[in-house]
Amino acid sequence: MRRAAPPLLLLLAAACASVPRPGPTEDGIAVLVPAREKAAARRQAVESVLPLFLSADARRTKAAAVDQALFTPPKKSKAFIGGLRISKTGAAAEIKVDALSAALHGAGLVRPAGYSSGPEVLLIALGDRAVGPTSTERFAADALETALFGRGLQAQDADDDLLKLKHPITAKSESGVVAQAAEGGWSGVAVGGVLEAVNREAQSSAWRAKARYSLALYGMSRSTEPVRVEADGEALDVSSGSALTAAIEAAAQDAAMRVEKAAARRHEGRATIGVLVSGWKDPAFLRRLIADLRGIEGVDGAALVAWRELDDMALIHAYAGSYTADALGAKLINADPTVRITAVETEDGRLTVAGPQVPAAADRGGEE
Repeated sequence: MRRAAPPLLLLLAAACASVPRPGPTEDGIAVLVPAREKAAARRQAVESVLPLFLSADARRTKAAAVDQALFTPPKKSKAFIGGLRISKTGAAAEIKVDALSAALHGAGLVRPAGYSSGPEVLLIALGDRAVGPTSTERFAADALETALFGRGLQAQDADDDLLKLKHPITAKSESGVVAQAAEGGWSGVAVGGVLEAVNREAQSSAWRAKARYSLALYGMSRSTEPVRVEADGEALDVSSGSALTAAIEAAAQDAAMRVEKAAARRHEGRATIGVLVSGWKDPAFLRRLIADLRGIEGVDGAALVAWRELDDMALIHAYAGSYTADALGAKLINADPTVRITAVETEDGRLTVAGPQVPAAADRGGEE
């Protein structure tokens, strides 16, 4: 009669089963790293797959921001690890790709300036950040947010009470606000203020109000220099308060029109092409494909986006400049004739690439 395995052996067996052999898994990628201490092993595991998201140059130039997003404090990297096994020779770890992708994209570390991969939100931070906005500036921020919404643009007031709870903007300088906005995932930030003037007209006994937005828009061009916006509004009313309110709202409409034009220019010649990889999600193949895309002249970058939610496909975004999907496909085949493109959807901006065949060993279930 077979004897039951001792509890310790059962625990060890469960630990081994929690980390698949190196390669693709349901949730991401299993890797081997030399570290024999948990924190170091987690970091090395995450670092080993970063080339799927960031080029070597981007990893170097954004080192501080990457560390803040992924490794500070050191235990933060636990969120990206699905399983970890330490041995005398090193460690085996599973990286949860979707969680890692969300952290990098959310921190604005992957997408080049001017590209969109979903709804974009402009942060509005009016007034002297060291002392806080005046009541007029708070109203002007709300008016601009409303005017932008009417033009199909999303915006958030940095001084909104709900936003303060979720992602407070604590910087006291313009450069600090811009940096915090980038870290928070906003596509751009509008800083500046509103000038106002109200005078009573002797003949009509009515009040004439004028308002002017003076804004600096960051994130609206490839340059780090802001786009400057001056927008005016004017109104006449029997009440000075009503006249000022109407003047600010008129100026907000003018400002929203100018911001919309800046946003449109920002995306000119910046197409985001989705590259779906069907079949087996071989990390080495994905890394080579992403490197091929990055190497095409006129392409500003490429990064892995989604893993588990697509079942048998992985999604890559190619930040392809002015290329259409079919033009990018042609360039990709020229760069690597072994790539097999199985579908081109030009209107939707999407390519489908066939991944490698599933190895026989991976067909047996993938776990040790």
